[in-house]
Amino acid sequence: MTNFSPHRFTVAPMMGYSHRHFLAFMRIISKHCLLFTEMLPIAAVVANRHKLCDWRHDDAPLLVQLGGSDKDLLAQSCKIISDYGGATGINLNMGCPSSRVEKGAFGACLMLEPEKSASLVATMKQATDLPISVKLRIGVDKGGVDKGGVDKGGVDKGGNKTGAYTEEDAEKLYHLIELLVSAGATEIYLHARKAILKKLNPKQNRTIPPLRYDIASTCKQYFPDLPIIVNGGIDSMAQAQTLLQDYDGVMIGRGFINHPLKFRGIDKEIFGDEAIPSIDAIWQQYLEYIYQELARVTQGNHSKRYQQKSVYHFMLQPLLTFLYGMKGAKQWRVMINGLFQNPELLHDQNYMKNMQEFLRAYSVLA
Repeated sequence: MTNFSPHRFTVAPMMGYSHRHFLAFMRIISKHCLLFTEMLPIAAVVANRHKLCDWRHDDAPLLVQLGGSDKDLLAQSCKIISDYGGATGINLNMGCPSSRVEKGAFGACLMLEPEKSASLVATMKQATDLPISVKLRIGVDKGGVDKGGVDKGGVDKGGNKTGAYTEEDAEKLYHLIELLVSAGATEIYLHARKAILKKLNPKQNRTIPPLRYDIASTCKQYFPDLPIIVNGGIDSMAQAQTLLQDYDGVMIGRGFINHPLKFRGIDKEIFGDEAIPSIDAIWQQYLEYIYQELARVTQGNHSKRYQQKSVYHFMLQPLLTFLYGMKGAKQWRVMINGLFQNPELLHDQNYMKNMQEFLRAYSVLA
């Protein structure tokens, strides 16, 4: 067993991606990294727990991320997650810059209300025995930046400068973290960019605001005993290992979606435990998972339309970029798209045999 904490290498919560099947795919690549569910709205968890609580207990170590600011719903959601089992912790989303999330009074806008945010963490801690963590940005700005990520030099209605990171921003961040920790948060997942709420959409917020690892590093120095996991712009194992010299862990998101095989050395290189899984082994294990899931869905009496539109789509989604960057990646994507268009090909022995042989032929080039 590894002596490292799972948060040493974390796969970020990503809406539309961090679903049951993606978690299963990632767990095949790494047995030790920490996984996140996508953000689950607390109202939806309470109203439809049987649909949203669908992670496997085999996915642990796993954090379930919640989005919301209603204390009663938040407490109920924590209890539901605890009762369902399989999760090793619950995370509060205070970093999402989506305007839709902001209208719901949660996500990054909660950073503007430190006392309220701390009270939410305290509510969660009282509702469950699971550890509570929080995902933040290094700051929040209601103003804007130009397309190059540079401060416009403008001011908001209160006369405050927008866009640039200031000493006041850092002081606010430290104060917020102090309140969150006092309320019961045990880990902080810190995206090293400001959230620009008014001018940028979520995709732009992942790229345009400048990365400020220096701010995250200073934050770690300010809280030396608090586990701080840095997030933002990490797209290689080498970069992750470099950042681990300064932080308790790293969190990677889109890098996994875009190039999953780049990170198949996680357990060996980050946790010092197991050999690197072969491409063929990953494929075979995930294919076995797919057939098991299809059997489970069939037994659940779901309609064929549900299977094709929901189950098949999300199960095949992680495989689209499986060979990204390798010779043959385009041909592989064509074959996967063939499964998207005609999922019954998963049961065609000749088609699947051709995929197997193709993968084995090109895996030696990885």
